[in-house]
Amino acid sequence: MIKIKINKTKGHITKFIISGHANSTNDGKNDLICAGVSAISIGILNSLDTSKIDIEVKDGFISIVVNEFSNDNEFTLNILKKSLETIKEDNGKYISIIEEVK
Repeated sequence: MIKIKINKTKGHITKFIISGHANSTNDGKNDLICAGVSAISIGILNSLDTSKIDIEVKDGFISIVVNEFSNDNEFTLNILKKSLETIKEDNGKYISIIEEVK
């Protein structure tokens, strides 16, 4: 299962963690859910102002930590959130999204 954890403080995204694999196919190949999540996530990472965030990417793991608020990064991270929620709508047994608000 792909687990997505979003932390928000004062209404702003401060951390975004994506981990795991969907395992939606028996052989682990041609997993369109994993491919979709990966494509959206990497596309978003390429759009962020990396001078204000820390990014870590490994197999089955993406971490985005916001060090300094930016309207552009906030907007872009909300696109990531909405895109992943859209994938989850039809594939809920393979994706969980937890949002922690402080």
